[in-house]
Amino acid sequence: MAEINNLTKNFIEPIPRLEFKIVKVDEKEIGILYIYSGEQKPFLFKQDGTIIEGKNSKRIFGKGDIYVRRSGQSEKATYSEIRKIIEDELIRLRDKLFEGIKKVTSLPIEFLKNIIFVE
Repeated sequence: MAEINNLTKNFIEPIPRLEFKIVKVDEKEIGILYIYSGEQKPFLFKQDGTIIEGKNSKRIFGKGDIYVRRSGQSEKATYSEIRKIIEDELIRLRDKLFEGIKKVTSLPIEFLKNIIFVE
């Protein structure tokens, strides 16, 4: 798991929360990597990723690439998908801000007088 965490830190930003398990199926061990949906989005690759096949290397993702799950596949995000991810994040942050404002404005005025100057 430490190697997976190091690879994740080197290649993905922000760093997603991961869970790795090994399960036995028909006497064979299979690794399962679960990547949790993060609060901060989008996730993007910080550098190019390549695999080496014999004497050849193959680029599998590039710096700045963003992937989404589509029909059970991981595919490079389209402009409209990236835009939706960003809009959803802005809505989430706005709602969080308004929730904080709501908490502050519901405090008794006596409490607020001790924190800020009120004439």
